[in-house]
Amino acid sequence: MTAKTRVLFLIQSLASGGAERQLSELVRHMDTDRFEVHLAVYYDPGYHNDGKFWPLVEAHPGVKLYSLHKKKGLTGFLTAIPRLFKLARRIRPQVIHGYSDGNPLALLMGKLLGAKVVWGIRRTSSHQSSLNERARRLQKWLIRASHFVDLIIFNSEAGRINHAAMGMKPHRAEVVPNGFDVERFHMNPSKGAEQRQVWGVPGHVPLIGVVGRMNPVKDHPTFIRTAARLSSEWPDARFICIGGGPAAYVESLKAQAQALGIGDKVLFPGTCADMPAAYNALNLLILSSSDEGFPNALGEAMACGVPCVATRVGDAAVLLGNTGLTADIGDDEALAQAAATLLRESEAERSQRALASRQRVSGTFSLEALVQRTENSLLSLLASPQKDTRPKSLLWKVLGAGGRYLVRVDDICPTMDWAIWDQMEALFLKYEIKPILAVVPDNQDPKLMVDPPLPEFWDRVRGWQARGWSIGLHGYQHLYVNTNPGLLNLNPQSEFAGLSLEAQQEKLRRGMEIFEREGVRVDAWVAPSHSFDLVTVAALQSLGIRIISDGFAAWPYRDPDGNTWVPQQFATMRPLPFGVWTCCHHPDLTPPEMVDFERRLALLSSRMISLPQAIALGNRVRNPVDGMIRFVRRAVPFLRRLTRDRLD
Repeated sequence: MTAKTRVLFLIQSLASGGAERQLSELVRHMDTDRFEVHLAVYYDPGYHNDGKFWPLVEAHPGVKLYSLHKKKGLTGFLTAIPRLFKLARRIRPQVIHGYSDGNPLALLMGKLLGAKVVWGIRRTSSHQSSLNERARRLQKWLIRASHFVDLIIFNSEAGRINHAAMGMKPHRAEVVPNGFDVERFHMNPSKGAEQRQVWGVPGHVPLIGVVGRMNPVKDHPTFIRTAARLSSEWPDARFICIGGGPAAYVESLKAQAQALGIGDKVLFPGTCADMPAAYNALNLLILSSSDEGFPNALGEAMACGVPCVATRVGDAAVLLGNTGLTADIGDDEALAQAAATLLRESEAERSQRALASRQRVSGTFSLEALVQRTENSLLSLLASPQKDTRPKSLLWKVLGAGGRYLVRVDDICPTMDWAIWDQMEALFLKYEIKPILAVVPDNQDPKLMVDPPLPEFWDRVRGWQARGWSIGLHGYQHLYVNTNPGLLNLNPQSEFAGLSLEAQQEKLRRGMEIFEREGVRVDAWVAPSHSFDLVTVAALQSLGIRIISDGFAAWPYRDPDGNTWVPQQFATMRPLPFGVWTCCHHPDLTPPEMVDFERRLALLSSRMISLPQAIALGNRVRNPVDGMIRFVRRAVPFLRRLTRDRLD
């Protein structure tokens, strides 16, 4: 019989919260035939936390639960750390997995005991202004310490990208989206009606809610401003803030509601013991947060068939897909408009949306998927590294060991050659490569219209992104409007270069709106024909796009304005002695080219990295080596043209 893998999880508490819920679900559903599961918690239940999930975990026979009896403040660690060390020495875990505030001690114990260290990061940290000075100092330490972590599991691709951009560099980084218990969270109108009676809300009035702890990151003030706007059209509507928190913060929100004239319409019931009933009581859920990873409230509400509107935080748009609507952070007007759109839907439309929401969660983001992905990630840490036995050329043996490589495929659109693409996709899966896919939002280029439009195109795109592949915004319509070669001076045709800032912003905005509508996140900018200018860069920056897949350099770098450039270098993959090289291809390969494509993928696959990994290497400025690469890269086309002209 194979020995079980011993895993020690570490978290601050098992109070009401998204991370706490996810961890409690994970440990209670792990395969006890393969894992010996231990969970250590800083604080006793009832000590500055409600310990909501403690009884659930404690009652499960497959989990051994411990408290470190820590007291509040830094001095509490003086007793908690020795207790944890003693416990870990007794358990002898092969993996120590921190969750959120448990990450620092997980690293300390892992290094002391020689165990593999895994961090679980649940936020995107995209909204730095919400962090206090202590939190900023801790974050800087975590970024430096991440170099010693074996694996970081993010619950959102947005979180992985943002942390990589800040310089977080673990040995490995993976995304495991949250999972939802669709058996517990399901449509149940009768339970919802009973919950309304508990709250004193009539059954016939609209009830719009926000779910989450009373914390500034949930941005309840924006929810209340949104409620005031909606109240003008739906004067009978009621609004509810479900979640516990500091009394002073709740009182400030009540005062805000009173000042806006809706004090008698906004309810603050605190936490709710029966959350499936709470969701079923709602006509609409609004997520107004300023920072999230993979929002639990959103997935739980969707599983209950509740229409949802969310701010564009973390992977909220990815989770929603086309089942809900999104708005910018802090934009109560846009949130109100989106909410009004859903509230005005007919009964038939609401039923269809409810079914689509539940199907999306149960089909893609189930609890079973969370457990399986996590188990596979943990086991892979302990697996013996497989020796690469593929034959290498002499050139590879001499030069290729130092380079890192990305693969990018441009011109992805509904009408591309799907037979060729399917072959390329199969090769990416075979060699476990995570490419950058440059998607044209609204293709109007006749040259790219090879096959009839694929009806499920955007489903495919969402699936690629959920797989961890990066999606680039590839212009807008792929129509060239002039012969401007742009900043890189490569191709005399452009969709953007030479246009005004306003014109470029409008094209970009329209492309981004299509991505948003389809629930696809913009991971990077990819210019059609490599042609764009500094005005394009300014337009991208104004719209929040900071990753550019183009340019000339030996490695990714950050410019003075904070944009990260991941240079695109070659159209043919070849071994190189150093650097990070993006190889650009298109779904138009001939059969011989496809054979060569696979040969080169096989040759370089062990050195392939993903876009987030490349971004993590870009926390630097340009240097003279980059300048040399730029000179050589621009000189080669010139010399080729010169030679061709002389021969002619």
